[in-house]
Amino acid sequence: MKKFTPLVALILMVCTASFVLTGCGDTRAGGMELPQGTASAIPFLKGRKAGLGSPDEVTNVATIYDKQKAAIQKDANNAEAYLALAELFMNEARITGEHPYYYPAALKMIDLIPNLAGCSEEIRFQAAYYKATVQLSQHEFQKALATGEEGRKIFPQNAGIHGVLIDANVELGNYDEAVRLSDIMVGIRPDLRSYSRISYLREIHGDPEGAIEAMKMAVDAAMPGYEQSAWCRLTLAKLYENYGKLDDAKMHYTIILEERPEYPFAYSGLASIAMKQGNTAEAGKLLDKAIALIPEVGFYEQKADLMLQLGNEAEAKAIGEEVMVMMAEDEESGHLVDLELAMAKLHLQNDAQAAQVYAEKAFAVRPENIDVNAALAEIHYALGDFAKAQGYMKVALRTGSKDPAKNCVAGLIEVAAGNKAAGLAQIKQALSTDPYLDHPLAEKAKSML
Repeated sequence: MKKFTPLVALILMVCTASFVLTGCGDTRAGGMELPQGTASAIPFLKGRKAGLGSPDEVTNVATIYDKQKAAIQKDANNAEAYLALAELFMNEARITGEHPYYYPAALKMIDLIPNLAGCSEEIRFQAAYYKATVQLSQHEFQKALATGEEGRKIFPQNAGIHGVLIDANVELGNYDEAVRLSDIMVGIRPDLRSYSRISYLREIHGDPEGAIEAMKMAVDAAMPGYEQSAWCRLTLAKLYENYGKLDDAKMHYTIILEERPEYPFAYSGLASIAMKQGNTAEAGKLLDKAIALIPEVGFYEQKADLMLQLGNEAEAKAIGEEVMVMMAEDEESGHLVDLELAMAKLHLQNDAQAAQVYAEKAFAVRPENIDVNAALAEIHYALGDFAKAQGYMKVALRTGSKDPAKNCVAGLIEVAAGNKAAGLAQIKQALSTDPYLDHPLAEKAKSML
């Protein structure tokens, strides 16, 4: 249950699926005790909701699960089977949105591997790679960095492990190191994973056009129909949307649904376009489709925004409370969601003081991350402490990002701090870049011009 962000898209593409996911399956009842000498049980394979992948894909997932389970029953030291199950659980987490279940399940398989007899260097590397990937998904960025470094010591010329290190460094605010590693990664293997990371780094360094070009290369390198390819095109569509190019964004969301029907994030993207164009009825239908497919917290936040746009504050409040419950479930499964909770408290519950508590917890772990600093800037703006807001926003914009949302809030802070001319110029530039900006403070900013 995670909200889509560009970096999340990258993290979710860290793995190279070695399985050919081609089919559908029902819920697999019961678990399986491992052979004597291995205390843990193999987690269940949960059923998918109808429409999440083709029937062939779902059937193939069930077949792989049964095959690897049987392999472990035959040989409790079959490390390749544990790895295959871990990869399958990670893929299912992405596709079904059941992160609180599948990521701990993947870690359970991975953590067994180092103690198995006859474990090869290749297997140990892959286990480290997968573990770091799950740690990234759980927002354990420092741990992911350490695990990724362990993997790089085994195979320093692997492109994928550099992707892990890039993501961890970005999240920890080590942007120069992330750029250095991205040059190495693309030199080892130019593919959708390396192009995607270059795209994100270009965007946060103030080059949205360069980001779009790199993401186009990633899309061209992807194979249509696969879930990873859909994520890739979704990121390209989001780039277009976030910089005011709604027609291009809509075209790519539509292509995703042609290549991978019932892809929930494409429905969410089309709903976002519909909301920006004032078609609230269509937006509601599309969001209901997305929510029916997977329990993604971002879809619920989007629905709350729609309710507020329609003046239905009671429904928006009810959805906001549901979001808090979903985030609590994520926390219980080991996913660190302090930053997400901070923004939900601020935007859905209008509680800046509670938001500050969560944002400061995120800041204690990632003081150099630009998104964490942008959150604290907005929170202190809401609290009326404009000097502190300026300080955090200065760090948030230190990479030169042209993100319209960040720059719009920065302009509001400058106006509130007494720098009216500079603030209004910044707001005007932000709204010129994205005339459809849907940030909660966008209407206030527009009213100042």
